[in-house]
Amino acid sequence: CSADGGGFGGEDVAARAAGVPALQDLENAEDIWQALLDGNQRWADGAAVHPHADVQWRESLVEGQAPRAAVFSCVDSRVAPELIFDTGVGDIMVTRTAGEVFDPLVSESVSYGPAALEAPLLVVLGHQKCGAVTAAHEALLAAEEGTELEEHEQRLVGGRDRAALLVAEEDPELMARVVEDLFDADLQLVPGLLRGHGPLRGP
Repeated sequence: CSADGGGFGGEDVAARAAGVPALQDLENAEDIWQALLDGNQRWADGAAVHPHADVQWRESLVEGQAPRAAVFSCVDSRVAPELIFDTGVGDIMVTRTAGEVFDPLVSESVSYGPAALEAPLLVVLGHQKCGAVTAAHEALLAAEEGTELEEHEQRLVGGRDRAALLVAEEDPELMARVVEDLFDADLQLVPGLLRGHGPLRGP
């Protein structure tokens, strides 16, 4: 997904939003995913419409919510899912941790949208140049030199490939490739962990 995009000003946003299919009208996961991809393309093109932000729509959500997708992503400020997918209030339910670090409590949060609110789609969203993976690398190097890691550092390192990060220490180009590989590995690992969570068990 692209993280480049436009702001909130300029031409009549309401008029542009009128031509965008309402995410709330979609029931099929494939259609919802396509709508999110279309929203990301609008964001990348600087043509975001920022739907479902008006007072009337917000008032309609007072009695309850029905997000169409649950999104698990990094906390990086440049990749806010609601913005990069050009969605509005109540459209998606987002859980964010540094580098998609995953534990039982996070699992409960991520699974709430699909399990309790019947959101048809679950998205695990990663991004390039992740500071959490870089921080994990730095923590591993410190540990190799005898520094005792603090609890939050241990949790950050826990899901990373120790050997790969250490091998990459002396080669910046290799380090960049390792970070990208770890990013890809996260996207493979987390869905598997989620499948093992009670409410989401399945193929």
